[in-house]
Amino acid sequence: MLGSSFYGNKMRTVQNYLFYVLNVCRLFCAYSRRGLCKIYFRGSFGDEAIKGAKDGTTFLIHQMFYNTPARRKFLKTAMTEASHVNELMIRLALSHPEISFKFVNNGQTKLHTSGNGRLKDAIYQLFGREIAMNLEEVSAEIPGMKVTGYVGKPIISRGNRNYENYFINGRYVKSNIIAKAIEDAYKDFTMQHKYPFTVLHFVMDGNDLDVNVHPTKMELRFSRQQEVYNFVYQAVKNALNERELIPQVEVPGAK
Repeated sequence: MLGSSFYGNKMRTVQNYLFYVLNVCRLFCAYSRRGLCKIYFRGSFGDEAIKGAKDGTTFLIHQMFYNTPARRKFLKTAMTEASHVNELMIRLALSHPEISFKFVNNGQTKLHTSGNGRLKDAIYQLFGREIAMNLEEVSAEIPGMKVTGYVGKPIISRGNRNYENYFINGRYVKSNIIAKAIEDAYKDFTMQHKYPFTVLHFVMDGNDLDVNVHPTKMELRFSRQQEVYNFVYQAVKNALNERELIPQVEVPGAK
């Protein structure tokens, strides 16, 4: 089950999504706002109905690809597919901290964000106290580019790039230029083969972006690549240089 507070024009996105999903699974969706509820339904869920739903959108998805066996056979195990959904929900929650997201799988709540609009709170709710307590704020702007968000102190660096999250104009993307700029900024602070935790939101002029690099629209190309690299590198470097990042360790009995 996916729950989130979609409002206004976001409902159009939900409707477009439903037109596809309704054809490949048994799905129940309830959209409620100010006491008005719209319901989309396909298949039979017995008594699984939502009454008095709170403002927001709820999806109940059963038997994915039940009527398209050719696609169903390519699904991984339930645990693997659930992990992919969880990753997607994390990215959505980080890209829109003003929206409350809840992911329930087999009756267990896997993640739940408050939707209070504070990115650091969303990070805490998704990744826990250790990461949330070891963040440095990033804020920088030049003509045509702006970045806000958080980078992790070197103490919470990880062994892979899975914790490098960055969004351009609200969309989760992958970029070799941005990744290299971030990692180069960390070179003086981390050991080799360690990668930083980042959640960065970029606002850029759409005319400077080419999103047709990959069918998923997840990878993109910049018309001013060197300028983007320099901007990201300096913004992250400044955040890391803001404070002394070497952890202090007290030795018992030392005076």
